[in-house]
Amino acid sequence: MRIIAKLLLAIVPLIAAVPTVAQDIPGRVGRVAFIEGQASVYFDPDEGWEPAYVNSPVTSENSIWTDENSRAEVRVGGTALRIDQTTQIDFARLDDDTLETFVPRGVVSVRVRHYQSGRELVFDTPYARFSLRANGRYRIDVDPEREEARITVFAGDARVGTGGNSLRVRANQTIRVFGGDNSSYVVENAYADPFDKWATSRDARWVETRSVQYVSPEMTGYEDLDSYGNWQQEPEYGALWYPTRVQNDWAPYRYGRWDYVRPWGWTWVDDTPWGYAPFHYGRWVNVRNRWAWSPGKREVSPTWAPALVAWIGGSNFNVGVSNSPSVGWYPLSPWDRYEPWYRASPAYVNRVNVIVINQAPRNDRREWRDYNRTSAVTVVSREAVVDRRPVQQARIQVRPEQIRLAQATTPTQVLPPRNEVVQRRVSERTKEAQKSGTPTPRPGPPPAGRVPGAERPTGPAARPDFVRKPPPAATATPQPARAEPPPVQRVSRPGTTPPPREMQQREALTKEAPPAKENAPRTPVTREAPPAREMPAPRVPVTREAPPAREAAQPREAPAREAPAPRTPVTREAPPAREVPDRSREAQQQQQQQARETQQQVREAQQRDAQQRAAEQAKAREAQAQQRAAEQAKAREETQQRAGEQAKAREAQAQQRAAEQAKAREEAQQRAAEQAKAREAQAQQRAAEQQNKAQERAAAAQKAQQERAAQQPRPERAAPAPRPAPAERAAPAERPAPAERPAREAPKRDEKEKDDEEKKRR
Repeated sequence: MRIIAKLLLAIVPLIAAVPTVAQDIPGRVGRVAFIEGQASVYFDPDEGWEPAYVNSPVTSENSIWTDENSRAEVRVGGTALRIDQTTQIDFARLDDDTLETFVPRGVVSVRVRHYQSGRELVFDTPYARFSLRANGRYRIDVDPEREEARITVFAGDARVGTGGNSLRVRANQTIRVFGGDNSSYVVENAYADPFDKWATSRDARWVETRSVQYVSPEMTGYEDLDSYGNWQQEPEYGALWYPTRVQNDWAPYRYGRWDYVRPWGWTWVDDTPWGYAPFHYGRWVNVRNRWAWSPGKREVSPTWAPALVAWIGGSNFNVGVSNSPSVGWYPLSPWDRYEPWYRASPAYVNRVNVIVINQAPRNDRREWRDYNRTSAVTVVSREAVVDRRPVQQARIQVRPEQIRLAQATTPTQVLPPRNEVVQRRVSERTKEAQKSGTPTPRPGPPPAGRVPGAERPTGPAARPDFVRKPPPAATATPQPARAEPPPVQRVSRPGTTPPPREMQQREALTKEAPPAKENAPRTPVTREAPPAREMPAPRVPVTREAPPAREAAQPREAPAREAPAPRTPVTREAPPAREVPDRSREAQQQQQQQARETQQQVREAQQRDAQQRAAEQAKAREAQAQQRAAEQAKAREETQQRAGEQAKAREAQAQQRAAEQAKAREEAQQRAAEQAKAREAQAQQRAAEQQNKAQERAAAAQKAQQERAAQQPRPERAAPAPRPAPAERAAPAERPAPAERPAREAPKRDEKEKDDEEKKRR
């Protein structure tokens, strides 16, 4: 029984691993599309944070970190994620149906352009869970110092929380969730900041023209095709995309590098800004000495592959100067089937190979199965692949004879395994640390918030933890209703300096505020006011005209930030207990007058702030209205353009049909004329034949008559009769004899019989 139990325990993991492996290969993968400054990526737990490159793939359990004064953009099909400085975003799950991320700190702007119903688009934070439900523009802010998270919806539809605590966020609204475990939320008006303007400028470059006609917007990287190439129709291949502004010796999979990315392994990272979709989907073909990318038939959800190439080499393939083995590859053509070098399900392999053409080209007389191998092979040393060197710099020139003699092989036989790559990189880091005298770098703690006198962290964030508990849901009890909407409470990000007016206001408040005692009681906080930790400094007692909610909007740069002092109970007037007992009445009046002046200054500053906020809100609304008007005008222009193109197409079709009809009429008239001419010629020919036959019959009849006349005996010549008398001459001549009449009627009878026979023959 023990043996059977051991066998079962050994077999069950193997059986369970089969479907898991098949499901681990996603068909949808993200992409690092833009980097401004410096950014880091987290691909492998054994390697930690590494420098990010444009066109680096992004999948489940990957992370992106941006340094200070840096920004980045990640694309997943028709969705763009713009990442502000000192922001970390962890991709917990990214597959065909789900995009789930975790944002521990920072700001992320999201532009959803092609939302598909049924797909999950989730952004988790330590304080709230945000779900996006429609096309639009969104911004997510996470501030660990305040223990709050915000979602701003400029356009679209979003949800906050899960289950019964789900709250809907409409356009031009902001929901701020704060309070840690016992969280609450506040609804505010949406406002734009400089980062949103930068994200909007990136959106302006996102122009879709012809590419969406041939490829799906779910194909990551499609947005760069119209800007860096053009489309043409070819009878053998259909729609082909030709890149522009490439080198003379350019060939696919030659300008870039190889990187090891889980779960696929070796993955191609191209150097060109457009080099993502053409190297992870479709095939390459050479047409009239130009390389063109063939995406195949337009698929709604195309399947991603790390590199669509075939490999040559082996243990005996050594063409370099050194003795190290060499590795070669070439792009697959539309007739070549892709065989992955990683574990994948048959359904995944079939989806990748749906583009394969199973018949030979009709007009191409070249060796089409081996053309890409003979014309586009790239060879480097095996060490260059391990070190992730740029291929163009490490490329080895190989003679065509050596390429023809090299045998095709599998990637597992020529590419280094993962353990060799990890050992090599760990060794390199150790050597660099020994040279510089610093210990081997490891993932450090998460970056702390900026405090007065401290600089902002510039290193990468902590090692991501992709197995997290769900964030606490926001309490479904909002602030009490007011006669007026709550003012927009702007949260200044670390590193910003408050304006001079706010600094003066803060100095006035701190100057007159008495020192707070450590054991002083804390004033109860209603839902209208944020927690006490949000207060920048102890505040002087103020009247009702200066509510705590408005003072909470001040920037968080006061020196007392590390250990905020407890708040003093709010009363209508300054308590007399704070006066010094031995002061004179004049000093008391002066102090009260000074307090009143301070309160008046505070009220004036608040009024100015309210006016400034109202002006900024009006300006933001005006900008949004202008943007909407521009988008509507652009949409109308595109509609008019499409209508004009359709009208031109209809006119061209009508002209073509009219020309074809006129041509058909001319051809019909020409055929009718030819037929009439042929009938006339036939009639003339028949008339001539009948005339000839009539002449022949007449000649034959005359000849027969002559022959009969010759055969008859000649009568003897009689004596001349006596001349009749004049009376006898006038008498009528006698009728011919009956024997002479048949002789004259015989030719006519023969001619009639011949005509009857000819009619019968016809």
